[in-house]
Amino acid sequence: MCAGVTSYKAIKETDTKPGDFLCVIGAAGGLGHLAVQYGKAMGLRVIAVVRGKDKVDYCKSLGAEFGVDVSDTTSGKTVTQIIEEYTQGER
Repeated sequence: MCAGVTSYKAIKETDTKPGDFLCVIGAAGGLGHLAVQYGKAMGLRVIAVVRGKDKVDYCKSLGAEFGVDVSDTTSGKTVTQIIEEYTQGER
């Protein structure tokens, strides 16, 4: 119950609107997995930041639109660069 309220309140404090991006760091964790689901239910475009392809897949199954695996360094880009490229600078 507390994890759900914490995640929900955090999203409400962001002042996002349906169609906006929401980036969830640690999206496969105890609070993060709830934030992914709340974000999706609120009409947000959820980006999950996790460690491991299996966790990216898990977050996508919960409703994340895009996932960033911080342990994948093959692109040579930072997490921030990957997200900015994906969102094309949109909010």
